Parts: sequence; C-alpha cells; structure tokens
Amino acid sequence: MNELSLNNTFGAMLLGVVLTGCIYLRILIFCLWVLDTFHTGVITGAAYTYLVTDFGNLLAVSRPTWTIFPATVLCSGLNNSLVRGVLCYRVWRLSGRSWLLLTAFGIPVLVTMASTFAYAFMGIRIKSWLDLHEISWLLVFSFAWSMAADILISASLYALLAIRKTGFPSSDNIVRKLIIYSL
Repeated sequence: MNELSLNNTFGAMLLGVVLTGCIYLRILIFCLWVLDTFHTGVITGAAYTYLVTDFGNLLAVSRPTWTIFPATVLCSGLNNSLVRGVLCYRVWRLSGRSWLLLTAFGIPVLVTMASTFAYAFMGIRIKSWLDLHEISWLLVFSFAWSMAADILISASLYALLAIRKTGFPSSDNIVRKLIIYSL
C-alpha cells in the first residue's frame, strides 16, 4: 500500500501561512513605526517653532503652525484608523466573517477617520488658537465616534472570545487572558 506524504502539501501550506503572517505583521509594525516617527518629528518641529524660533513673539505663538494643522492631526488620525482597521479585520475573521458585525463597528471607524481628517483640514483655516472654538464641535464629534468604535470593537472581542471557552482549564485560562487583554 502506498503511503501518502503530507510533507509536500500541508507542510508547505503551513510554512506559507506562518511566513505570510510574519511578513504581514512586520509590514504593519513598520507602517505604525513610520507614522509614529513622523508624528514625533512634527510635534518636535512645533515645539521648536513655539519655544525657540518664535520665543517671545506672542503674535507668532498665538497662531497654529502647519505641524499642528494638518500634520499632527492627520498623523494621529491615520495611526488610529490603521490600528482600528486591523482590529476590525481580526474581529471580522473571529466572527466567522460576519458582514453585519463588520458593518456595525466599521461605520464608527470610518466616521471617526473622516471627521478627524475634516478637523485637520478645517484647522488649516484657523488664524489663532482663540478661533479654535469654531471647529471644536468637530473634535467632540470625532472623539464621540472614536469612543463608540472602541467600545463596539472591545465588546465584540469580549463576546466572540467568551463563546470560545471549551471547558478545559488550560484553554479557558488562555481565552480569559485574551479577554482581559482585549478590554
């Protein structure tokens, strides 16, 4: 009787999945690292402008610079959207690819991203920090949707992980730790 070797089929598939996962994770971390580095750079530029270049010049310090609007706000919004997008993808996969669930927390993520970008571009028109109150409603709107997105993603992770309990103490302990980390 001929023996069937799974080394050339399932073994190769396993190696491909593991390598793809590692490459995907490295690319994601690299993108977040680049965004965070850029964010740190523009904040440092703003601090240098306000504290060194325009030191003592009250008129210059009273105006936002391009490093605040739109650079810092856009960078933060993009970073948060990327992280939430990955979490949405993971919850979607964990839910058995439920499009209804993806829509439920995908809409708040997209609204948050859009309102953050709108806030950044509307902030370009601000001539003084004292005029910021004109668009403060948009910041509050963005924070509210951001909070809704985070709550929905966390609640979905909690519910989807809670139903994964097996009854075996070691497996349930791992699931319990994942639930705690997701909150």
